[in-house]
Parts: sequence; structure tokens; C-alpha cells
Amino acid sequence: MLHIKAFSSPILAALLVAFPGCSPSPGSASTQSSGDQSDQITQLKETLWTAIREKNAQKFIDCFFIEERFNTPDVRETNRKQVEYLLARETIAIEIEEISDKDMAEIRKIQNAKPGTAPRYSLTPKKMILLRQKSEDGGTGRRFLIGERNGQWHIVTMAGYTT
Repeated sequence: MLHIKAFSSPILAALLVAFPGCSPSPGSASTQSSGDQSDQITQLKETLWTAIREKNAQKFIDCFFIEERFNTPDVRETNRKQVEYLLARETIAIEIEEISDKDMAEIRKIQNAKPGTAPRYSLTPKKMILLRQKSEDGGTGRRFLIGERNGQWHIVTMAGYTT
């Protein structure tokens, strides 16, 4: 079982699997202008909306960036069940949020840990994506960390799982 330090805000919800719609295009640069970045994040949001409308867990999971070494049958099954549960609720909005300085400092500690001593995120988280969902007592939601690789944005994972 993976144990992860709890943070002060619920930002650490992330998954990682390479997705054809999110895979890098040949010759794409790893740095982006803000317009390109916005377009790529919009593309990720549109792909997620399609998966949500279709109640297609695999299409949603395809937006994760999961390192090959963690892409095991157990990880895939766990992620599928979690996404199916998420898709069972009505999503009313998808919003992009900034990561607070305090939480970004915690993320950097995880990313800078010595190899082999602690799990790391599959990509360096740069923003959050919030899925707002309807609930009987008002609104609720689920946040995922998102990051960029070769010009494409993905949902970030840790050891293949959401955090």
C-alpha cells in the first residue's frame, strides 16, 4: 500500500497514463507560450468532457500520464474503478486552478527526494484541474494535478495512482 503525506489542501489527486490524444506531436517543444499552454489545457478539458459525457472510463484514464514501470494490471484496474465511481456522479464544470505556493513547496520536496527513497509524481505538477460535481447538499468536486510533457498536458500520477 502506498502511503502519502497529507497536505493542507485537497490538491493531490492525480493519475498518470499516456493517452493518444495527449501524446506529444513530433518535434514539439517542451516549453510553451501561454497561448499554446492555454490551447493544450483546453484540449485536455475537452477530452475529459467527452469521456464524462460518454461515461467512458478508459478515455478518461487515457489522459493520465503513467510511467511504463507502473502501468500494471493492478494499477489499471484500480484506476478504472476510481474513474467509474467518479463518472457515476454528474459533473457540472471543469475548472483550471493554480497550485498554492505552500502546496507547490510540498510538491517540490517530493520531486526532489533522493531516488529510491520516496515516490515521485509522473510529471511535475504545474496546475490543478477541478471537476465540479452535483451533490444533494450542494457542490462537491475532485481535483487532479496536471502537468505538461512535450507540449501536451496530462493528469499527473504517483506510482501510477491518483494521489
